[in-house]
Amino acid sequence: MVVRSALIVALVGACLATLAPNTARAGGWTQAPGHFYLKLWDRSLIRGSSAFVADTLGHTEDVPRFSDHQLNLYGEVGVHERVTVVAALTPVGHAKIGGASSTYMGPLVFGARVGLLRGSTPIAVEAHYGYVPGVGDDALYDVMQSGTDGVDRRIVYRPTVENHRFELQLQMGHGFRIRETNAWFTASLGARANTDYRSALTAFAQVGVQPWRFTLDLHVGVYEPFGGDIAITNVSGAGNTRYLGMGIGIAFALTDNIGLTFGAEGVLYASSNAATPSYLFGIEAKH
Repeated sequence: MVVRSALIVALVGACLATLAPNTARAGGWTQAPGHFYLKLWDRSLIRGSSAFVADTLGHTEDVPRFSDHQLNLYGEVGVHERVTVVAALTPVGHAKIGGASSTYMGPLVFGARVGLLRGSTPIAVEAHYGYVPGVGDDALYDVMQSGTDGVDRRIVYRPTVENHRFELQLQMGHGFRIRETNAWFTASLGARANTDYRSALTAFAQVGVQPWRFTLDLHVGVYEPFGGDIAITNVSGAGNTRYLGMGIGIAFALTDNIGLTFGAEGVLYASSNAATPSYLFGIEAKH
């Protein structure tokens, strides 16, 4: 899932970048019948050592060194000119903090995108159902910690939290050209209902270009829970969290149908989340 504000460093230096899946996000476009897009990637948090606390937006505290790696799969298939079936799966992950570690299973999400308007500025609605099985969800770290601001806080590391979730999004896209180069903009606004923790507003925006065999994108995402403050800091960001995240993605087409993807992501602000960049490496296929 989302993490620390190494954002500025990443954008100025080597460029940051989740996916989930962010490179070439479909926005309001639907796949033609029989056409598909698939992506397999690893998302890694490497050698993190701090977390955004739950009760003070943007404030971080040191925690034992941690790492977290996830295998992710995203796919969409056109079943009708206006209907695309989508799936986003995290079948396995491995988290470690201090001397404790766990192999876990993340969200398994299935849904459909329905095109309302077509053309160069399409509009669609997308509905999802997701289940997080809670496999490997034991707390690897759970302490009351005195913060640098003098506040005692409960800080935990649970790599996943069992949950059912339902989400509805309104999506739009716009395709255009910049000096003979294809470009696009997409945006979505949605609401996610969670059964085991607070429901939330979700939003996403992306702008991208396709020079030669490269696809480059810059994206921002918002996850804002409804209700009051978050009480417990979970370093992994699973469960109750909030953030404004930002990143970049790069894809290189090896052939017309196969490509390699790279990315990095960070956050502008967060509560109850890791304070370290995430990096992504993957492969994509389309037809």
